[in-house]
Amino acid sequence: AVDDDGSDDTASDDETVLFFDIAPDIVLTKTADDTLIPETGQDVTFTFLVENIGVEDVTLTSLTDTVFGDLNGQGDCATGGLIPIGGSYSCSITVTLSADDLVAHSNVATAVGTDDDGTTDEDSDDETVTFTDVAPQIQITKSASPSSVHEAGGDV
Repeated sequence: AVDDDGSDDTASDDETVLFFDIAPDIVLTKTADDTLIPETGQDVTFTFLVENIGVEDVTLTSLTDTVFGDLNGQGDCATGGLIPIGGSYSCSITVTLSADDLVAHSNVATAVGTDDDGTTDEDSDDETVTFTDVAPQIQITKSASPSSVHEAGGDV
């Protein structure tokens, strides 16, 4: 700066702005198309919906299930895809379930999302399929041999 007498002066200052990482934020919803099935079994389709509710894009780096294991490559599920801010990813698998002991089938799915800084978030959701008892069915057929006897009687 120069004043009205022609004298000048110089000054400087610096400032540092720090950036902090904002973690991604995902929500997983797991649903079954039928949660009450006969004990003899039937196909059940499980759907997995991963929603990105955070403020930056995430990559779906893992999708697993406590019973069915790594879901990548099962049904139409695939990991590695980008889920944009406010976006979602959905996939499903179909499995045959049965239970002679009528113990409900319960399992938990977990999704992991990773942002461009390598920060992760995970969410889990469970689903339970209950089995109904199927009563046994029997049929009896009775026949006699011989089919007729004299009026006085006889062994049949």
